[in-house]
Amino acid sequence: MFKQVVGQSLPKEMLKTAIQTGKLSHAYIFHGKKGVGKTTLALEFAKAILCENHTACGNCPSCKQFYSTSDVKIIESEKSIPVETVRELTSEIFLKPFHFPRKIYLIKDADKMTVQAQNALLKVFEEPPSYAIIILITSNLSALLPTILSRGTEVRFPPLTPKELKEYFKNNKLNIPSDEILSRANGSVTEALLLSQSDDSAKIGESVGQAILSFLEKKTTASMLKLYQDFLTYQEQKEQLFDLFYSFVYDTTITDPTLKKHPNQNGSVSLSLATASNIYRALSQLVKRTASNADYGLTVLTFLIEVRNHLMEERNF
Repeated sequence: MFKQVVGQSLPKEMLKTAIQTGKLSHAYIFHGKKGVGKTTLALEFAKAILCENHTACGNCPSCKQFYSTSDVKIIESEKSIPVETVRELTSEIFLKPFHFPRKIYLIKDADKMTVQAQNALLKVFEEPPSYAIIILITSNLSALLPTILSRGTEVRFPPLTPKELKEYFKNNKLNIPSDEILSRANGSVTEALLLSQSDDSAKIGESVGQAILSFLEKKTTASMLKLYQDFLTYQEQKEQLFDLFYSFVYDTTITDPTLKKHPNQNGSVSLSLATASNIYRALSQLVKRTASNADYGLTVLTFLIEVRNHLMEERNF
């Protein structure tokens, strides 16, 4: 049971025992930092409660109906959860279940409930129907009212170990982050993903940045084609590439025409304001064309040829 959830042996054992003994609480509060398996285990727990085998087998009619039945409802919101949403829940919850012997409500990011919403939910917590189970999922336990906390069964989710994080990425067929990132992720899949993306961005920035600088300095066909290949390789990060190109042009522009050499961080490259303006216009057209689903490779190559032409026309200051 709960094999899809990595780690969290204590929460899994606690919930497994509740199902096997039939001693289910009317309200659970799953709490812990983001990315440790709270929502995944909440869904598996709910599925196991309704499963004909009480194992979340995935094969019985109950499991197959799990996501389509009106007896299971998941409440979530990007912003706050207003009192109207909870009032709708409280009116529905007293209607007997249609398909299953129980009704289960999951409230994701329960800390987003307004105080009014929590007070409305409290009425259900105080006198719940016997067939109803409510699972609150939160990463900020302190945002819930003490009266809510006192009437729910708390299930604490500790951070995952680096080994468990690695297992999660492997099981979900995702690129496994480095051991350094896994150790810095504070036991959270979410943080590991963000660190990986940040790490990838840094590597792209360093690699492509060198290619951009080489192109601006050498102006050769070889340097242009190398940069073109990088633009193709990292197409999914094209916004980052465009920003990087803009940044390098900005850093190498001589804004004071009385200066022979601009003291920019890239040293050997100096562009006149006129050349930089022409490149900015070309870059602006590149952004518009790629956003309008134009052929990416052809559009980028056209852009680089145009930039090279502007670079070749550049006068020495």
